[in-house]
Amino acid sequence: MTFKEYKEKALKDSEIKMIYDSMQPEYNLLEQLVTARKELGMTQKELAEKANLKQSNISRFENGGVSPTFEFAEKIARALGFTIQYQLKPMK
Repeated sequence: MTFKEYKEKALKDSEIKMIYDSMQPEYNLLEQLVTARKELGMTQKELAEKANLKQSNISRFENGGVSPTFEFAEKIARALGFTIQYQLKPMK
């Protein structure tokens, strides 16, 4: 069974689907921050120095090894020249 097949099967379970959907905003933010860093031609080390963080923390964040706090994500965004906007949306 491929990962894609496993994911499709797993997401048929309503509880798993709810948890998966709840994590999407975090994954979207992660993807945006990694893309911005790469488009700016910045290394993880350079970003870490600019954000006053450890390069290992940037790596774990980018690889999904940690769930970032708002403060951590905002430090990264500011170091990249961005701000983060949070908004409430009605639950489906």
